Amino acid sequence: MSAGLFIRVGATLVILTFALFFMLAALGYSSVILHTLNIPPMRPFFADLRTIPLAGPLPELDHLRIENPADPWGRPFNYPKIWVYLLQPFRICADPYLCLGSLQFLAYLALVLGLIWIVRSPASALVIVILAVSPPVVLLLERGNNDGIVFLLVLAAVHWHGPFRTPLLMALAGGLKVYPVVALPLAFQPRNRLWFLLALLLASPLLVLTFSDFSAIFAATPVSDRISYGISSFALLLGRLMQQGFGSHPSGYALVGLSATLFLVAVLLAYWLLRSAYHRLADTIGRSPEAERLVLVFGTIFLATLIFSSNWAYRIVFLAPIACLSVLWLFENRPRRVSDRLLLIGLNVAIFGTFWAFPAPHGQRLFNAGAFA
Repeated sequence: MSAGLFIRVGATLVILTFALFFMLAALGYSSVILHTLNIPPMRPFFADLRTIPLAGPLPELDHLRIENPADPWGRPFNYPKIWVYLLQPFRICADPYLCLGSLQFLAYLALVLGLIWIVRSPASALVIVILAVSPPVVLLLERGNNDGIVFLLVLAAVHWHGPFRTPLLMALAGGLKVYPVVALPLAFQPRNRLWFLLALLLASPLLVLTFSDFSAIFAATPVSDRISYGISSFALLLGRLMQQGFGSHPSGYALVGLSATLFLVAVLLAYWLLRSAYHRLADTIGRSPEAERLVLVFGTIFLATLIFSSNWAYRIVFLAPIACLSVLWLFENRPRRVSDRLLLIGLNVAIFGTFWAFPAPHGQRLFNAGAFA
C-alpha cells in the first residue's frame, strides 16, 4: 500500500469512527466525543433546530421572536421565517428536528469523505480531517445549527461556478441566514449581468421575506462573550475584564468602538510589518481562479460576521476552505522568502489554533484571541 493510499484509508477510518461516536451521542448513548472536545452537550440533541416551530402562519411567528414555547429552553426564534416551512416535510418523522439534523450531518459526512479521496495531495486529506473533527465543527453538528446547510450552499456556489448558478446559490444562502448576502456582489460579472439579474429575480421573494424581518431577527439573536467571536463579543469580553479589574467599565457603544479600534490597529500593524509578503500572497491567489473565489467569498463572509455581529463558534467553519489553502501554499508553493513563510506560518497557527482552542485551559478566551488574530 502506497503512503498516499495509507493516509486516505486512515483518514476515512477516523471520520467513520467519529461518525459512529456522533450518532451514539445523538441517540443519547454516549457523549464521550463531546466531553473530550470540551463541548457541553444539550439534550435533546440538535438543540438549535428546536427553536423552529413546527407550524404557524407567518404573522403569528412574530411573537416567537420574544417568547418561543416551541423551544425546550425558551430561547427566541431567531431564524428567517422560511425555516418553519422547510421543516414541514420532516413532520413525517417522530422527531422532525432529529431527522433534519441527521440529514445535515450525513451531507457533511459525504462532503468530508468525498474530499478525502478527490483532493490532489494526500497531505490535504489530513488537513481536512483535522478541520472536520475540530470542536467548532462538532459543535455546529451537535447543535444542528443551520449554518452547516448555509456553508454547503456557499461552497457549492464557489465550486459549481457559473454566471447563473453562483449568484442563485449565494442569494438562497443569504435568504436562509442573512449574512452570506454580503458576498453576493462578488458573483456579479458585467458580461453576464442578465444571468445575474435573473438569478436575483428568482431569489428575490426569499430575500424580501428575510430582510423585511431582519431587525426582528437581529434583536432576537443573543450576544455573548462566551464560545463566540466578533467585535460585539470582544466588546463584551473587554467590559467583563474591566469590570473584574477596575470595578466598572465604559458604556456599550464605547466598548464596541474600542473593540473595533483594536481590530483596525491590528490589521494595519500586520499589513505594515508584512505588506510585501501580503502582496506576493495576493499574486499567488490570483493565479488560480478557484482559489481566488474561495478566499474572496469565504473571507468576505467571515470578516462581515466578525465586524457586524456576535457569532457563535461554529461560524468559524467559513474559514475552513482558507485554512486548507494556506497549508497548500506553505508546503506546495514552497515560498523562499522568510517573510512569506512567517506570514503563512502565522496564518496557519492562528487559524488552526482557533479551530482547536476549546479543549485547552481557558479555551474560550484562546478561541476569541485566535479569531481576532
